[in-house]
Amino acid sequence: MEYLLKKPIHMIDSSPHQIMNMEFRCFLLNENKANLAQRVADILSAVQDLNDTSSNMGTRHLVSNSQTIVNQIRRVIHTHWPQSEEPNLLTLQRCGVAIMKTIDEKGDLVKILKSCQQHLARISGKNEAPINDLGTAEPENQN
Repeated sequence: MEYLLKKPIHMIDSSPHQIMNMEFRCFLLNENKANLAQRVADILSAVQDLNDTSSNMGTRHLVSNSQTIVNQIRRVIHTHWPQSEEPNLLTLQRCGVAIMKTIDEKGDLVKILKSCQQHLARISGKNEAPINDLGTAEPENQN
């Protein structure tokens, strides 16, 4: 297995010459980072949607949707990730624990969800450019 990770991949197009040479290890590391960023973005959008619609929901429905988000967080945490992603995974774990603890203690779930949204946005901002920052620049004052 170690031999396969160090050997470059050669993609050949119907002729014996080399078209592309890519280090497999670098490819896997970049793919893992992009995959984690995508999963965090999915969880973030679910939390944002829940925060937006929480005023129109009953307590039971809010708790049910919050538990669904915690299950998504669990799936992400229990997947194998590189050691470099551990701080992001710890933040995800803290968000999941805070949500479940608030549900068990019947605390202010909306407040915790807003806090988790901020932490998830911070993780998403570290891994990639936030979607909110893709807008146009502010126009200059014309005097």
